[in-house]
Amino acid sequence: MGYQQSCVYFAPVSQSTVKRDYRALAQVVRQSREVAGLTQEELAEKLGKPQSFVSKVENGDRSLDVPELRAIAHATGLTLVEIVTQYEALLNARK
Repeated sequence: MGYQQSCVYFAPVSQSTVKRDYRALAQVVRQSREVAGLTQEELAEKLGKPQSFVSKVENGDRSLDVPELRAIAHATGLTLVEIVTQYEALLNARK
């Protein structure tokens, strides 16, 4: 008995698409912070990061890994699923 291998092909993603997607995530992070009533400084303190970290994320100058996004979600009173759902909704609205 053999196993059938399957290949999944992912089309290359353009730099403009990546930048657009990072800007959308930055917007969701900023909106989540503002809805939570937090300043950049307050969010940074909750995350144990400098204020410049939050600023760079919100300006799209710094990408996030999943644990960082989860920490931001929790610091703003959301779950990771909720923040990703907001991100997906924003991307879909822009199509």
